[in-house]
Amino acid sequence: MSDPPPWKVLLPVRALESEPLTPGLLELLAPIPAVVVGYHVSPEQTSPEQARSQFEARARPAVDEMVAAAIEAGGTVESRLVFTPSERKTIDRMTTEADCNVLLLPKPVDDVERLLVAVRGEVNADRLADFVATVAANGDLEITILHVARSDGGRDDGTRLTGAVASALVESGLDPAAVHESVVVDPSPLAKILAEAEAHDALIVGESGRSLRSFAFGPLSERIANRSVGPVFVVGGDRG
Repeated sequence: MSDPPPWKVLLPVRALESEPLTPGLLELLAPIPAVVVGYHVSPEQTSPEQARSQFEARARPAVDEMVAAAIEAGGTVESRLVFTPSERKTIDRMTTEADCNVLLLPKPVDDVERLLVAVRGEVNADRLADFVATVAANGDLEITILHVARSDGGRDDGTRLTGAVASALVESGLDPAAVHESVVVDPSPLAKILAEAEAHDALIVGESGRSLRSFAFGPLSERIANRSVGPVFVVGGDRG
């Protein structure tokens, strides 16, 4: 029996409010198996069966359209349609049930030329580089590996981290001229990352923990919604 693909993306969307996936996002998704989870939040007093009966006819076509577009673009995609009183519990459950280790926070993007990779100290550099190389396999991307240190004392560690990811990317076959490193100092790393992301077409960040739920509903997601930031991939820990 062959080993399962090392990466699997969870793409959660509000089924009744979703927009079609844009060409750039489809391009990024193409090399990676993905699960589109369309969900609708219903009141607690409404059972999932009642919600499905009431809303499935409206929700299903949007999810099916996403899946069809992703498959046409060369992707491997499956879907789930969920009616639930809790977004958080649903994302957490779907991440486990579908065995996903990457969360995609979708934003529209037409062309993908510049990719920002934010590296933190606790994230495995080889693992993050492997995912970046997978995403970059379908096109010629300019990749910037960014580490934001909170103080000058963190510069050396940042240089070591970005260098490790850059080396792994080059070893995977990416053009060294397309891989850039940046280490900056800022007391608010998340704000700085998002500011830098506005000059790029997509963002990849690493998360050391197994659960990706906090990123779907935490400060990162809230700030992304209010910034001119493209799609964001959050790479989780080893599924092992």
